[in-house]
Amino acid sequence: MWYQQIADRAHQMQQASNTPGSSRSAVPAAPPTSFLSRLPDEIYRALFFANYFVLVSLLHSIPFVGHILSPLFFTWITAYYCFEHKWISLGWKLEQRLDYFEEHWAYLVGFGFPFALITYFRSPYVDAAVFALFFPCYIIMATLALPQPRSASVRQQFHRFIPYRLPVFYPVRKMNAITIAIVRRLGGLRIAIDRRTRVKARRE
Repeated sequence: MWYQQIADRAHQMQQASNTPGSSRSAVPAAPPTSFLSRLPDEIYRALFFANYFVLVSLLHSIPFVGHILSPLFFTWITAYYCFEHKWISLGWKLEQRLDYFEEHWAYLVGFGFPFALITYFRSPYVDAAVFALFFPCYIIMATLALPQPRSASVRQQFHRFIPYRLPVFYPVRKMNAITIAIVRRLGGLRIAIDRRTRVKARRE
Protein backbone atom coordinates (compact mmCIF):
# COMPACT_ATOMS: atom_id res chain seq x y z
CA MET A 1 0.00 0.00 0.00
CA TRP A 2 1.18 3.51 -0.78
CA TYR A 3 0.18 4.51 2.76
CA GLN A 4 3.08 2.43 4.05
CA GLN A 5 5.39 4.04 1.50
CA ILE A 6 4.42 7.45 2.87
CA ALA A 7 5.27 6.31 6.39
CA ASP A 8 8.59 4.82 5.28
CA ARG A 9 9.56 8.00 3.44
CA ALA A 10 8.58 10.21 6.39
CA HIS A 11 10.64 8.01 8.69
CA GLN A 12 13.66 8.31 6.38
CA MET A 13 13.31 12.10 6.34
CA GLN A 14 13.07 12.14 10.13
CA GLN A 15 16.28 10.13 10.42
CA ALA A 16 18.06 12.43 7.97
CA SER A 17 16.98 15.57 9.85
CA ASN A 18 18.17 14.33 13.24
CA THR A 19 21.70 15.34 14.16
CA PRO A 20 23.90 13.07 16.32
CA GLY A 21 23.50 15.41 19.31
CA SER A 22 19.74 15.80 18.98
CA SER A 23 17.54 14.63 21.84
CA ARG A 24 14.82 13.65 19.38
CA SER A 25 16.76 10.80 17.81
CA ALA A 26 14.75 8.46 15.66
CA VAL A 27 14.78 4.69 15.97
CA PRO A 28 16.33 3.09 12.88
CA ALA A 29 13.98 1.29 10.56
CA ALA A 30 13.89 -2.49 10.67
CA PRO A 31 15.14 -4.53 7.70
CA PRO A 32 12.42 -5.77 5.35
CA THR A 33 10.95 -9.19 6.07
CA SER A 34 9.33 -11.72 3.78
CA PHE A 35 5.57 -11.95 3.40
CA LEU A 36 5.50 -15.55 4.68
CA SER A 37 7.24 -14.56 7.91
CA ARG A 38 4.66 -11.80 8.42
CA LEU A 39 1.66 -13.94 7.46
CA PRO A 40 0.64 -15.15 10.97
CA ASP A 41 0.89 -11.61 12.31
CA GLU A 42 -1.14 -10.26 9.38
CA ILE A 43 -3.88 -12.87 9.88
CA TYR A 44 -4.12 -12.01 13.58
CA ARG A 45 -4.10 -8.31 12.67
CA ALA A 46 -7.01 -8.73 10.22
CA LEU A 47 -8.95 -10.64 12.87
CA PHE A 48 -8.09 -7.94 15.40
CA PHE A 49 -9.50 -5.14 13.23
CA ALA A 50 -12.62 -7.16 12.40
CA ASN A 51 -13.35 -7.87 16.06
CA TYR A 52 -12.60 -4.28 17.03
CA PHE A 53 -15.19 -2.89 14.63
CA VAL A 54 -17.66 -5.52 15.84
CA LEU A 55 -17.02 -4.20 19.35
CA VAL A 56 -17.56 -0.59 18.22
CA SER A 57 -20.87 -1.60 16.60
CA LEU A 58 -21.99 -3.43 19.74
CA LEU A 59 -21.10 -0.44 21.91
CA HIS A 60 -23.03 1.86 19.58
CA SER A 61 -26.17 -0.23 20.13
CA ILE A 62 -26.09 0.36 23.91
CA PRO A 63 -28.50 3.17 24.88
CA PHE A 64 -26.98 6.41 26.19
CA VAL A 65 -23.58 5.05 27.30
CA GLY A 66 -22.92 3.49 23.91
CA HIS A 67 -23.08 6.86 22.18
CA ILE A 68 -20.09 7.92 24.29
CA LEU A 69 -18.09 4.69 24.30
CA SER A 70 -18.47 3.98 20.59
CA PRO A 71 -16.88 7.28 19.39
CA LEU A 72 -14.19 6.93 22.08
CA PHE A 73 -13.19 3.46 20.90
CA PHE A 74 -13.37 4.65 17.29
CA THR A 75 -10.98 7.47 18.23
CA TRP A 76 -8.49 4.97 19.63
CA ILE A 77 -8.57 2.70 16.59
CA THR A 78 -8.18 5.73 14.32
CA ALA A 79 -5.08 6.82 16.23
CA TYR A 80 -3.76 3.26 16.23
CA TYR A 81 -4.21 2.96 12.47
CA CYS A 82 -2.34 6.23 11.92
CA PHE A 83 0.60 5.14 14.08
CA GLU A 84 0.65 1.54 12.89
CA HIS A 85 2.45 2.38 9.65
CA LYS A 86 5.28 3.94 11.67
CA TRP A 87 5.50 0.90 13.92
CA ILE A 88 5.57 -1.42 10.92
CA SER A 89 8.52 0.59 9.57
CA LEU A 90 10.26 -0.03 12.91
CA GLY A 91 9.58 -3.76 12.64
CA TRP A 92 7.34 -3.96 15.71
CA LYS A 93 5.15 -7.01 16.17
CA LEU A 94 1.44 -6.57 16.81
CA GLU A 95 1.69 -7.25 20.55
CA GLN A 96 4.47 -4.69 20.86
CA ARG A 97 2.31 -2.10 19.07
CA LEU A 98 -0.67 -2.80 21.33
CA ASP A 99 1.44 -2.59 24.49
CA TYR A 100 2.93 0.73 23.41
CA PHE A 101 -0.51 2.09 22.56
CA GLU A 102 -1.98 1.14 25.94
CA GLU A 103 0.93 2.86 27.73
CA HIS A 104 0.36 6.09 25.75
CA TRP A 105 -3.43 5.92 25.59
CA ALA A 106 -4.03 9.51 26.74
CA TYR A 107 -1.74 11.02 24.12
CA LEU A 108 -3.22 8.85 21.40
CA VAL A 109 -6.84 9.63 22.22
CA GLY A 110 -5.93 13.30 21.88
CA PHE A 111 -4.12 12.61 18.62
CA GLY A 112 -6.97 10.63 17.09
CA PHE A 113 -9.88 12.77 18.31
CA PRO A 114 -9.86 15.46 15.56
CA PHE A 115 -9.54 12.84 12.82
CA ALA A 116 -12.28 10.67 14.33
CA LEU A 117 -14.50 13.72 14.73
CA ILE A 118 -14.53 14.41 10.97
CA THR A 119 -14.89 10.76 9.91
CA TYR A 120 -17.48 9.29 12.29
CA PHE A 121 -20.74 11.21 12.33
CA ARG A 122 -21.63 11.48 8.63
CA SER A 123 -22.67 8.95 6.00
CA PRO A 124 -20.21 6.10 5.27
CA TYR A 125 -19.46 7.40 1.77
CA VAL A 126 -18.64 10.92 2.96
CA ASP A 127 -16.61 9.56 5.88
CA ALA A 128 -14.61 7.31 3.53
CA ALA A 129 -13.83 10.25 1.23
CA VAL A 130 -12.76 12.48 4.12
CA PHE A 131 -10.67 9.64 5.56
CA ALA A 132 -8.85 9.09 2.26
CA LEU A 133 -8.19 12.83 1.97
CA PHE A 134 -6.69 13.40 5.43
CA PHE A 135 -5.20 10.01 6.27
CA PRO A 136 -1.84 10.58 4.49
CA CYS A 137 -1.37 13.80 6.49
CA TYR A 138 -2.05 11.95 9.73
CA ILE A 139 0.40 9.21 8.76
CA ILE A 140 3.12 11.84 8.38
CA MET A 141 2.22 13.49 11.70
CA ALA A 142 2.17 10.11 13.45
CA THR A 143 5.52 9.13 11.94
CA LEU A 144 7.16 12.35 13.13
CA ALA A 145 5.50 12.30 16.56
CA LEU A 146 7.41 11.06 19.61
CA PRO A 147 5.00 10.52 22.52
CA GLN A 148 6.85 11.02 25.80
CA PRO A 149 6.09 8.74 28.77
CA ARG A 150 4.97 10.43 31.95
CA SER A 151 7.64 11.07 34.54
CA ALA A 152 7.69 9.07 37.76
CA SER A 153 6.56 12.06 39.84
CA VAL A 154 3.58 12.77 37.61
CA ARG A 155 2.70 9.08 37.53
CA GLN A 156 2.77 8.88 41.31
CA GLN A 157 0.71 12.06 41.74
CA PHE A 158 -2.13 11.21 39.38
CA HIS A 159 -2.11 7.42 39.27
CA ARG A 160 -5.40 7.16 41.15
CA PHE A 161 -7.23 9.19 38.54
CA ILE A 162 -5.21 8.61 35.36
CA PRO A 163 -3.85 5.06 35.02
CA TYR A 164 -0.40 4.71 33.52
CA ARG A 165 -1.63 1.91 31.28
CA LEU A 166 -5.20 1.49 30.11
CA PRO A 167 -6.13 -1.95 28.66
CA VAL A 168 -7.96 -0.47 25.68
CA PHE A 169 -7.61 -3.61 23.60
CA TYR A 170 -8.42 -6.16 26.32
CA PRO A 171 -11.96 -6.90 24.99
CA VAL A 172 -10.65 -7.36 21.45
CA ARG A 173 -7.82 -9.60 22.60
CA LYS A 174 -10.38 -11.78 24.37
CA MET A 175 -12.57 -11.82 21.25
CA ASN A 176 -9.55 -12.85 19.17
CA ALA A 177 -8.69 -15.63 21.62
CA ILE A 178 -12.26 -16.96 21.53
CA THR A 179 -12.36 -16.81 17.72
CA ILE A 180 -9.04 -18.64 17.40
CA ALA A 181 -10.16 -21.27 19.92
CA ILE A 182 -13.36 -21.87 17.94
CA VAL A 183 -11.44 -22.17 14.67
CA ARG A 184 -8.97 -24.61 16.22
CA ARG A 185 -11.78 -26.65 17.72
CA LEU A 186 -13.59 -26.83 14.39
CA GLY A 187 -10.33 -27.69 12.65
CA GLY A 188 -9.59 -30.44 15.15
CA LEU A 189 -13.13 -31.78 14.82
CA ARG A 190 -12.79 -31.92 11.05
CA ILE A 191 -9.45 -33.73 11.30
CA ALA A 192 -10.99 -36.26 13.70
CA ILE A 193 -13.91 -36.86 11.31
CA ASP A 194 -11.51 -37.32 8.39
CA ARG A 195 -9.47 -39.84 10.37
CA ARG A 196 -12.58 -41.82 11.31
CA THR A 197 -13.69 -41.81 7.69
CA ARG A 198 -10.31 -43.13 6.54
CA VAL A 199 -10.25 -45.84 9.22
CA LYS A 200 -13.77 -46.90 8.31
CA ALA A 201 -12.89 -47.00 4.61
CA ARG A 202 -9.86 -49.20 5.29
CA ARG A 203 -11.92 -51.65 7.35
CA GLU A 204 -14.46 -51.96 4.57
